[in-house]
Amino acid sequence: MARRDRPIITLAAFMIVLTVCLPAPVGAQQRLALAGPDKAALVAEDRARQDGGPVRFAWPYDLSLTPADTAGWDRLPDGRHRWRLLVTAPGSLSLNFGFRQFRLPWGGDLTVTGGDGPPRVFTAADNREHGELWTPVVLGDTAHVTLTLPAGHRDDFALELQRVSRGYRFFGETAAAARLDADAVADIAQGWCNIDVICPEGDPWRQQIRSVGVYTVSGYFTCTGSLLNNKAEDGTPYFLTAYHCGVRDNNASSVTVYWNYESPACGQLGGGSLDQYQTGAALRAARPQTDFTLLELSAAPAETSQVTFAGWDRSGEPVASAFTIHHPRTSIKCISFENDTLAVTSYLQTAVPGDGSHWRVIDWDLGTTEPGSSGCPLYDAAGRVIGQLHGGYAACGNDLSDWYGRLSESWSGGGTAATQLAAWLDPFETGAVVLDLYSLTDPPLVLDDLVITTSTTSAQMTWTTAEPALGRIAYGRTTELELGEVAESDLTATHELVIVDLVPRSVYYYQIEVAYAGGESARTAIGEFRTRVLPNEALVFLSPVQPNPARGGTVTVEYLLAKSGRVQLKIFDLRGRLIATVADGMRPEGRGQAVWDAQHAASGAYVCRLDAFGAVASRVFLLVR
Repeated sequence: MARRDRPIITLAAFMIVLTVCLPAPVGAQQRLALAGPDKAALVAEDRARQDGGPVRFAWPYDLSLTPADTAGWDRLPDGRHRWRLLVTAPGSLSLNFGFRQFRLPWGGDLTVTGGDGPPRVFTAADNREHGELWTPVVLGDTAHVTLTLPAGHRDDFALELQRVSRGYRFFGETAAAARLDADAVADIAQGWCNIDVICPEGDPWRQQIRSVGVYTVSGYFTCTGSLLNNKAEDGTPYFLTAYHCGVRDNNASSVTVYWNYESPACGQLGGGSLDQYQTGAALRAARPQTDFTLLELSAAPAETSQVTFAGWDRSGEPVASAFTIHHPRTSIKCISFENDTLAVTSYLQTAVPGDGSHWRVIDWDLGTTEPGSSGCPLYDAAGRVIGQLHGGYAACGNDLSDWYGRLSESWSGGGTAATQLAAWLDPFETGAVVLDLYSLTDPPLVLDDLVITTSTTSAQMTWTTAEPALGRIAYGRTTELELGEVAESDLTATHELVIVDLVPRSVYYYQIEVAYAGGESARTAIGEFRTRVLPNEALVFLSPVQPNPARGGTVTVEYLLAKSGRVQLKIFDLRGRLIATVADGMRPEGRGQAVWDAQHAASGAYVCRLDAFGAVASRVFLLVR
């Protein structure tokens, strides 16, 4: 938590003897040998820090290494190019890698394999605008980094290794605990009083549990955070965490989030999988006064992770009981409960209301929080987020307090998009005070009696619900539904919504949401409708005559019909005399073409006229000899 760690590497760490063997060819494989971390010294250094920063779990080594600098290339039998690097750091619990440059062609991949667990594979789908890649940890003190490129694309990539971080606690800590003294173990293993989220205490909050993840930043610091729903409910991966965790514009791309890192059995407090992860983020908003940071992850979480987007309550109303979901000491996910009313105070203070910036959890009745829990969400009894962990003194065996920055105070923040939550979580400025959890995996709402009636510039939708509800339609000309929403103002069981100012003869996509009085909501799958064409003049379109001016020979006329029907295409001079009939007969819907042989016509100006369905379109062109 806030008071225990800070992003700084001090003298004790540098006193560790470091031996670096620059890559040297060993067949077709390069080697990078680093000194392993002195775990006891680093843990003691962390224990002595009281500076309010995030918790550290790894010891970084910075360098600049590119495959182009080395000779570690070979060719595979199928013609693909391969470069390999073996990295060793004896005694490390884990290794992770930061690439300052990362760009792969389609068909190429970068694979990082450790001593335990599946390989981490990255492809062109992981190319990002910021051009970086920060990998999840691989357990153990040895890692193989392999770059494979399609045949003929040997130089079609960008890859520069910037940092190797050697883990000395948390990830992979079980094997190490036996090698450390009791005091050191106390600074590594999570507390005995923590409650696995798989335990029965977590049953009412299964949806909220899926929104929380543990993450690393810069390869060697770690905190907790949570996905948040936004009023558009479009699955934008907004991720709330703590300002003191140190994520800024210059390192947000290094954020690596792990989903569903949980114990398989209640009481195990270990044994979770690190196989569901994603890398990269952008900073959207932050404010130290309430210690919040809002990130937007670089990609939507994979469907297989089945994450949810937590709801929130910005009312600031009194909270009679609360709970939190967190990753203590970067370990598996836990849940803690406070059964007493929260107090409103300043940070680390007890006077009420103080500056009103924080919720004070007087003491946890079940569970606790620890270093690594920073940024974890605080929920009210309805399961909506009301703040994120700043810091405090709670631990197993004491009844001390924790403080959470209040979401109600972060909402307007400093009054700008970069210092508030409102601009991101309520992009339509609806004024919403509460919003419920959103799940990508929830089954879609089915409206059996939905009727859509369209005109040229509007669409009317009617349907009924079994009980009174609010209705809303998000719509647009792409499936991103960028045009916004139309909403009802009253609860009703018979719904009628009208969308106006649409473009004639266009396809629109829509999604209907209903919200019931009890707070539950459901949405349909994305559907589509087509607006009608305008009467007469919109049924035909005549393209400019080609060439213009024409110099004898032939003249080409192209046209577009909204439906099939009889077409007359004629050429007149400027005195209105008919010169030629180019087309006269039935033509199919869509694009058509006609050709006029003008070799016997005199120089001058002419009018090409198209008659169809009672509508007329014309074009003027010149004929020059």
